[in-house]
Amino acid sequence: MKGKIHHDTLRSSREGQTAKEDRELVKLCELLAPSDLEGRVRAIALAEGHRIFALDEEFDLDDPKKYDASEKRLAEEAFRLGQDVATDPAVFDAVVNDLFEQAYAPYL
Repeated sequence: MKGKIHHDTLRSSREGQTAKEDRELVKLCELLAPSDLEGRVRAIALAEGHRIFALDEEFDLDDPKKYDASEKRLAEEAFRLGQDVATDPAVFDAVVNDLFEQAYAPYL
């Protein structure tokens, strides 16, 4: 959803609006956004990485180094999330198996 809102500026929605102008789409995106620490960790730090820049609120389509800048911001956010998880035993317990699962290692 976030990717459509950020990057679909040329195509219009059902009412002739761009995705950013479609109130229902924006509201749905807000409802689906992770609202707690565990959700943010799963969305940013444990995501598989494809199109992850769609989660970057500051992603600038006009910046020639947009992907590098976004990657840096998201890496900083992942680091901050790690610090927060380290101080929250309940969230740590909820995500620890995903951090060290051998079949899926997002950090490799």
